[in-house]
Amino acid sequence: MIQVVVPKEVIAKTLGKESGLLGILLATGLGAVVPGGPYVVYPVFAFLYAAGADISPIIAFIVAWSTIALGRVPFELAFFNLKIVATRILVGIPFPIIAGYLTKVVSGLIS
Repeated sequence: MIQVVVPKEVIAKTLGKESGLLGILLATGLGAVVPGGPYVVYPVFAFLYAAGADISPIIAFIVAWSTIALGRVPFELAFFNLKIVATRILVGIPFPIIAGYLTKVVSGLIS
């Protein structure tokens, strides 16, 4: 479905090797809002990579999806107060950005 909505050229430009920090930030934002479990999002990650996204934004996307996950907020608020939920989100925000940057460094060392 995503391949119909977003052309590969746009993905390669916005999340590709030359996207840098902006690509990592965009992927972090997308990962924070994408709903669904692994059976939904892993194919999306695979498509983005195949369409030309660099590994750094993909890792940022995965980590944001795991740590920020804004789609979980309504469920969390049923059990926790707003302070706990907001703290979880705010604490989680730096991790995808750090992971994306570290991925760029490590993948440069490996290749």
